[in-house]
Amino acid sequence: MSAGWPDGARAGCLITVSFDAELAVLALDSSAATRQKSLSVGRYGATRGVQRLLGVLADRGLPSSWFVPAQNALCHASLVAEVIAEGHELATSGVALENFGALGLREQHQLVTRAREVVEQRHGVRTVGFRPGRGDADPRLAGLLRPDGYTWSSQSRGDDLPVTLPSGLVDLPHHHELDDAAYFAFNLDPPIPLGSPRIAPIGDVLANWTIEFDAHRDEGLLFVLDLHPELIGTPARAAMLGELLDRVVEVGDVWVATGAVIAQWWIGRVPAAELPADHPVTVFDRHAQPAAGR
Repeated sequence: MSAGWPDGARAGCLITVSFDAELAVLALDSSAATRQKSLSVGRYGATRGVQRLLGVLADRGLPSSWFVPAQNALCHASLVAEVIAEGHELATSGVALENFGALGLREQHQLVTRAREVVEQRHGVRTVGFRPGRGDADPRLAGLLRPDGYTWSSQSRGDDLPVTLPSGLVDLPHHHELDDAAYFAFNLDPPIPLGSPRIAPIGDVLANWTIEFDAHRDEGLLFVLDLHPELIGTPARAAMLGELLDRVVEVGDVWVATGAVIAQWWIGRVPAAELPADHPVTVFDRHAQPAAGR
């Protein structure tokens, strides 16, 4: 099952960061704009989390890809500039963490286009990666993004290796069990998550992620972490992440790269082709059949 990774690596690793900050709270309840206690839960990512996360990555010399809503690229411009200066990739996730599942295809494309323009105008970076901030993007959006110069996305959960979509866009699948939000997302008002409060023990999360990493490495797969500065950026959680990444580095045979670099390598190795009829991406596309031009 191994992908034959570059330089003889045994497996691949992509570290993604969603810098949502207070937008995650506002997306669930717009009235939270007047409640500083609720907003501060998200703003912790900007006040403390980003710096800690950048420090963890810098100490180990690891690159990452950051999905930054355009609004945060403006409101937290100095932090985003620091992310760029540290050599990390910026990618697009919308303007203000919109729910892509509630938008039509044309609206989704316009939103991604606008978000990219804002980031490019403010930071001089032209994004080539995309992940919807919330909800599911129309399967046909990939066919519109590839001609715009996008090379990769990270939306699906139906594989453990990169997938070359029929449009030529490379999707880098990710999974809930490697997302810190599945373990640490919590707020009282608005409730996050709805009806299911949780703050997982840090040691248990480290154990889970280490086992997952070892399994991905054993099978030669792509290990994709999803991180949020407001969640992973507390002192103890940042230290836990450091322990995990120490293992990633110490094994010495895992290729860690940004989404753009991984996609470019995969495009050169696996040309765009029609996916098998039983591949999850194909099955979803076949059964979704969204209304044209919604």
